[in-house]
Amino acid sequence: MVRIHWPWSKKKSPDSSFRKEKTATQDSLPRVAALAAAALRRTREIIGLTGSRLAGSQAARDAAKLLHDDLAKVCDSTASQTFLMNVGSYAGWIRWVPLLYIIALAFAWASLPMVSFILFLICAFYAINQFIFFRPVGEITHPKDEGINVHGVIEPSGQARRTIVFSGHHDSARLDTFSTGSKKEYMSTVFLPFACCMFLFAVVAVLTVGSLFGHSVVPWRSVPVLALLVIATVLWKMVLPLRTFFSEEASPGAGDNLVSSCIVIELARYFRARTRRGNPLVGTRLVFASFDGEEVGVRGSRAWFSRNKEQLIPPGTLGYHFNIDCPYRLQDVSFLSTDAHGTVHLSQQFATQCADVAQSIGYNVHSQKMPLLAGATDATEGARAGLSATTLMGVSWEDGRKSAPYHTPEDTPDAVEPEALEAVLAIAIKLVGTLDGLDGEDAMEASEDVTESSDEDAPLKFKRLTKR
Repeated sequence: MVRIHWPWSKKKSPDSSFRKEKTATQDSLPRVAALAAAALRRTREIIGLTGSRLAGSQAARDAAKLLHDDLAKVCDSTASQTFLMNVGSYAGWIRWVPLLYIIALAFAWASLPMVSFILFLICAFYAINQFIFFRPVGEITHPKDEGINVHGVIEPSGQARRTIVFSGHHDSARLDTFSTGSKKEYMSTVFLPFACCMFLFAVVAVLTVGSLFGHSVVPWRSVPVLALLVIATVLWKMVLPLRTFFSEEASPGAGDNLVSSCIVIELARYFRARTRRGNPLVGTRLVFASFDGEEVGVRGSRAWFSRNKEQLIPPGTLGYHFNIDCPYRLQDVSFLSTDAHGTVHLSQQFATQCADVAQSIGYNVHSQKMPLLAGATDATEGARAGLSATTLMGVSWEDGRKSAPYHTPEDTPDAVEPEALEAVLAIAIKLVGTLDGLDGEDAMEASEDVTESSDEDAPLKFKRLTKR
């Protein structure tokens, strides 16, 4: 998940009201514990083979190949699609802020505050489009990086009346210099540098107004103006930490978000097993996708929907996007109704429907809006493509760094609760049955436990959910 994190956020205490209540419907669900364990196991394996996976890196492409090979064993058709993205343009501008500060300060001292003001406006326009609205601009100066999106498709037995896209992303986030979550580090590395920039911006804005009115409003060489420029000059060193805002290392990216891609694989395995057992979906096409480039402005999903929407979701059919991101903790599972810092509206109806399905099988889940400055998920691009989109998340917006290890070295498979993955799988399976118009129990039908097999044609076996 692309996210801005406040490291001193209040850690949310466990909600005693959240619990998974046993229901009659759950007795007919497949034993999702086995599927969840398989997803975690595959996550460990891929991290062991590829390590951290920066967007557009060889490691990310290797992970995509492994996921594609998994999908090829259980889907009717698969695709591995390359796309070009400008990885450095998403956050690379932050490293140039100190230089911008010095140049703007120099123009201010040279009695050309309007030039400084225009420079700040250009930078703000670029940053807001990249970081807030996730609409890239001015990327031609950055080198091209190759990413890979993969997906598989399972077709229904009849005419496809709807398509459900399940997705995760396999790239991991670059570590920042305050990844330990220290308030002191955050203040010195992020807050103070940007506060200094805002101070200088305010100064040059006032001076620009003065210059436009012939200094009748703000006397140019007055003592207050000179004092403000002296203060801005003294503060320039405090902006320098932005030069090293990001490190060269990446998070292991287990919970954010490789495990979600592995959950998608297990969903595909489950629905392939249903089909082979003579119980296929009737009118629902399932697409299982894993994107690259999510951590650098949801670039992978943007490329994927642009390329595949018309083919997989033709006019006249319904399109749904069930995205999964950061499924760390069961008690924090929820569905988003807005995305991209709350600037993009997802489908409130679909988010509510997903929450209702979860509650029908005993999970106390709700829908919620993404707060401002909370980041973005790939559902942003699903919604922009016209699908009914939502993201299932398993983090609290109030969590501190210790309880939500995304974008840190601690984001390993051990940080993910198996119970959270079981909930994701159970909700997704139940939702498909509901949308396909099948009886709830028939949609979840299974009879034996999941077993591993090297033979891609061997049917998966299930057993009924046992009491936990």
